[in-house]
Amino acid sequence: MIELPEAIILGRQINKMLAGKTVTDVFNATSLHKFAFFNGDSLNYKTLLSGHKIVSAKGIGIFVDIALDQGVSLFINDGVKLRYGNLSSTMPDKYQLLLTLKAFLATEQRFPGIGNGVLQDILYRASLHPKRKCSSLSDADKRLLWESIRQTLADMTAKGGRDIETDLFGTKGGYKTLLSKNTYLIRLSVLDNLF
Repeated sequence: MIELPEAIILGRQINKMLAGKTVTDVFNATSLHKFAFFNGDSLNYKTLLSGHKIVSAKGIGIFVDIALDQGVSLFINDGVKLRYGNLSSTMPDKYQLLLTLKAFLATEQRFPGIGNGVLQDILYRASLHPKRKCSSLSDADKRLLWESIRQTLADMTAKGGRDIETDLFGTKGGYKTLLSKNTYLIRLSVLDNLF
């Protein structure tokens, strides 16, 4: 799931590895997923993207905005697993959109980029219960929450994203999540020992 730290990292990596490269071909989905949303008919993506050069990319909330020349943009968002590599026999059997340069696979939130995955660690660090009403927060709680947001997002980004997500090369992030599928059983065993 792409959230703010991963979006920023992916944008940086695309700028470093793909800026200046031209899309030579586009292949449509081998197994179209019902939650894959294309702007218009996905069959037109070959016409829309082929021959365009990647200019830049940046992470914005849950989106990676990839700017191509001539005003063309490609937005990648939550649920997409981007991969960069060489075309080979190890290509995935299923994909939603495949762009070749060398090779490039391709909730409503009040604060885009801060979804449940990131929010869990922010609240944990701020010692705030996720069901607590905003109206019950004191000024001190709000300051603590703000600092937790800034520090947690900065830490996640500096460490290459969260350990439950991967970057453009399939490498897991170095930020060890405090609350995630990786820590669920550990946290339960700690709670069991308390009671």
